This record gives sequence, structure tokens and C-alpha cells, in this order.
Amino acid sequence: MSGLRGRIERRHLVLVGLAVLVALAGCTGGTGDATETPANTSTPTDGVGDSDSEQRQNASIDNYTAGEGLESELTPPAELSVGVEAVRNDTQTAIAGVDGYRLTGDSTLRTQSNNVGQTQEIKRETRVDRERSRLASNQTVSARGRTIDQATYIVDGTLYQRSAQFVRAYNSEWVKQDISENFSTIFGNSDRLALYERMLENGSVNLEGAQTVNGTDTYRLRVRTNSTAFANVFNLPTDAESDAAMVTTFWVDTESSTIVRAEGAMEVVTTIQGQQTVVSGSFVEQFEYGPVEVTLPEEAGTAYEIGSDGTDA
Repeated sequence: MSGLRGRIERRHLVLVGLAVLVALAGCTGGTGDATETPANTSTPTDGVGDSDSEQRQNASIDNYTAGEGLESELTPPAELSVGVEAVRNDTQTAIAGVDGYRLTGDSTLRTQSNNVGQTQEIKRETRVDRERSRLASNQTVSARGRTIDQATYIVDGTLYQRSAQFVRAYNSEWVKQDISENFSTIFGNSDRLALYERMLENGSVNLEGAQTVNGTDTYRLRVRTNSTAFANVFNLPTDAESDAAMVTTFWVDTESSTIVRAEGAMEVVTTIQGQQTVVSGSFVEQFEYGPVEVTLPEEAGTAYEIGSDGTDA
């Protein structure tokens, strides 16, 4: 039984890796098996994806270089009057005090299994009302010259998603799912700042120095998350077998201690019955803080309802 359990857990980690990357891409997952239900496959491709055989695109976690597009120089930590623990603690405190924020970002999602690869480029804009536990995310997914639009909303304990792919199964672009039983976990994994607060708590944190980003003076933190910390950050079973790693760089406002920019990469590698699956991705995000309004579009009122297990409600 232990061997069977291990295989199941490793398979679960593959799906979790996909779901985590989807979350980092600005979408939101549901509550079931990510391979079986539209509401849990939060970036439906509608045929968009690279199914051709390609070389493995390793996220190069340990060698990932952040901030390459920034023009300002990095002031080394030895010249700063603050230490890593103070910056980390102040950042966590600032995150806890945020009521609402917006983020814009770009992500790359990659999967490689059995000599077949898929790559997606995603652009998104997300609004999070933490006071009312509401979220809205709009994104475009591009691959092989095609682009599709998607949307995800969390409003009043219900997950709403829009994609043209849903029309095939439900005759509707909109589907909805009651997530009240798992709301804290789902919203907590969808709220980017909540994820980052847990990363700072569970990961290995280094202060790389200070840098100016778009006119804002910031401290630059690098957080390395191994398999155990990865499970803690994303609310996974701590006994699940995996080879997971993530590195995230934060640029933190020196005055407000809020995160103004985040950039990183992650990779989950599993082997099931001799077949290796690699799930990897990278992302860049910009943050703005202040009140946000999340209102469900009128068209979502006709969303097809599915059950918590992905079947018809």
C-alpha cells in the first residue's frame, strides 16, 4: 500500500504543480482533479499549446537571474543599515495590513512529459479585495500564434470562470462552482500576497541589496523555497513525495515595506513508473495598492453550475 500511496502522491504533485503555476499566472483553481474538470483546469487552452516534441525547458531555479530588465544598479547589502530579518518582518507586517491591491504580470508555463512539451505565455491583470474576500482576474493565453481570453472571479463563496472552451461541454462560456467548503484554502492560494507572506515565513531569505524600481527605492529580497517549504506555502500534504523548488525575488518599498515588484521561477519534477514529468514556469509582477472594486459581470449570471467534484451540480 505504501508504494501505491507514493505513486498517487507523486501524481498528485504533478497536478498540484500545474495548479500552482496556474495560480502564479493569475488564475484560480477549483477543488477537484485538475485533469478532469474545467473549473479546476484554470487555463483551458482551447487548443492553444505546443504539443510538438521539444527540449526540456528547465526553469534553472538555482541559476535564475532576476531584475535583468532593470536599469538601476544594485547597492550591496554591506552598505545598508538594515538586516535581512528586519526587512522580512516589516514586509510580512505590511502584507498583513493590505486591504486591496492590483497586480499586472507576465508568466510562462511549461510542461514536459514523455518527450512532449507545452508552453503558454500569459498576460494578466488581477484585482484583489481582501476586506471582502473577492478577486477578479483577466488574462490572455498565447501559444503557437493563437491567443484566447479568459476570466476568473471569486465572489461570495463562488468561483466563476469564463472561457470559450467551456461551450463544448456546457453550452456556456461561463461556469461556476461553490467553493465555500474550501474557501480559505482556495482564496488563500489565489491571493498572491498571502502566498508571498507564507514564502517569507517558510523559505530561505537573503537580502541582496537595495535598488530603485520605477523611481521607488526598494530593498531586494531573494527567497529560496525547497520541497518542504513549498508544501507549506501552497497548503500541500507535508508527506507528499516531490522534487519541488522555487525562487522568488521581491523588491520592497523602503518606506512602506510593501512589495512593488516580484519575479521568480519554479519547477516540480516527478517520476511515475519511469516516466518523468517536469512542470516549470517563470513570472514577473508589478503591484499597486489601494481600494479596488470587484463586481461580477452581468453575463456571469447565466453561468452553468458544476459540483465541487467537477460533475454537474
